[in-house]
Amino acid sequence: MLRNCLVFITHKIDGGMLKYLSFLNQEVSGIMDFVVLYDCASSEIDIKEYPEFVFHFFNSKGLKGFYHCGNKLLPSPLVALLDMMKKKKYEHYLLMENDIVLSGSLRSFLKSVNKVDCDYYRFLDLNKDREELYANDYMIQYPWAEY
Repeated sequence: MLRNCLVFITHKIDGGMLKYLSFLNQEVSGIMDFVVLYDCASSEIDIKEYPEFVFHFFNSKGLKGFYHCGNKLLPSPLVALLDMMKKKKYEHYLLMENDIVLSGSLRSFLKSVNKVDCDYYRFLDLNKDREELYANDYMIQYPWAEY
C-alpha cells in the first residue's frame, strides 16, 4: 500500500469507462494506489468481473449529505470520499471526477503531486475568493502561497 491514492468517482461501468479506468490504472502504477469510488445506487457490479481494479462502493441514495440540499443536480463527491476514508487509509487522496479533461502527461502530473505534502490541492479559480471554497473546513494545510 502506497502513501497516496488516486480516487476516481463514477456511477457507470461501460466499455468507454473501462478503457479510461485502465488508462488511469496504468498511469498511476508505482506512484499511488488507485481506487474506483463507485456509486452503486443505480447499478451494482460484480467486482470479480474487474480484478484489475480496487473498488469502494457507496450508495448516493443512502449516503447522508451526498446531494446538497437534496438536489440531485448538486452531488458532493467529497462526502463519498469521506465515507471511503473510514475504510481505506492513506496520507493523501487525489479525488478525480469523470469530467476532468487531461492535457499533457497525467503520469508526470501524478509524480509531481505525489511529492507535495499538503492536505488540499486544487487549481484555483482566480475569479473566486479563497475563503469561498466549500472544502476549507476539511483542510489543515494547503499551499496557497505557491500560486
